[in-house]
Amino acid sequence: MKEEIEKIIALNKEGTISDAQMAELICALKETKNEKEETKLDNKESDWEKSLEESVEGYVSGAINQGLKGVMGALNSAKGKFIHNDDNDNEINLSRFNQPTGENFTFEDNKIHVSNVSDLKFYNSGFSDNSVQASNLKNFDLKNSQITDISFNGSSMEEWTLIDSSISDVKVNGSKISKLCLEQKSNISDTKFNGCSIKQLTLLNGSNLQDMSFNAGSITNTKFDRSEFCDVSINLAQFSDTSFENVHFSDCKMDHFQISGCTLKNVDLSDFKINHLKLIDKTIDGNEEFKKHLNNQ
Repeated sequence: MKEEIEKIIALNKEGTISDAQMAELICALKETKNEKEETKLDNKESDWEKSLEESVEGYVSGAINQGLKGVMGALNSAKGKFIHNDDNDNEINLSRFNQPTGENFTFEDNKIHVSNVSDLKFYNSGFSDNSVQASNLKNFDLKNSQITDISFNGSSMEEWTLIDSSISDVKVNGSKISKLCLEQKSNISDTKFNGCSIKQLTLLNGSNLQDMSFNAGSITNTKFDRSEFCDVSINLAQFSDTSFENVHFSDCKMDHFQISGCTLKNVDLSDFKINHLKLIDKTIDGNEEFKKHLNNQ
């Protein structure tokens, strides 16, 4: 890390980046290094929980490496205080970016490295074919819009609202997601979350998860209501302070899955396979009391 910080300081002295950008970049560099420690699990009571911790570390380590590549790529590309090319292959490096806002457009073919992107509003529009590395994307509003073919590595997504919109063909590695809300038949499909921390995810009013995998991560303080999980795979994961109400699971697989402080009401299961489930401080009401706690496994 010392070499990277020295290069950042040199770029600042040359006038290539501002003092604020220098501070932000050093913070991003430290955060990607610290992410591995922050994502460690506290509970090590059983072999599979240890396996969960090790798997999380593996996923996060890989994502951190990708994030650091983004940091160095941004450094190597830094030619001015703001880099943004208006052609079909845009680069947003070491920047704060809060456009576009509007209707019937597509924000695509962008490489977003070590940047803060905020306050984007999409109406009948798209956010597609973008690469996001070690960046913070905050306050996105989508209505009748699509997020497709995106990769997020070592990044943060905060305060996203989707109304009658979709996320598809997306890969999220070693990232943090908070306050993501899907409403009015919005959906996440063909998407992979690896080594991620998700907080305050909300699915409401017919929204659903389909053809999705969630591996080696955690979900906390989350609400699923009148929604559906279809062809969803969850492996080596922890859910806590989460409620499932009026939720239908179909063709789902869960392996080494821990739920603590959760509420399950009127949960319907079909073609549901689960292995190594651990429930702690649970409230279960519905579907024959969650199939009698899955036959007291």
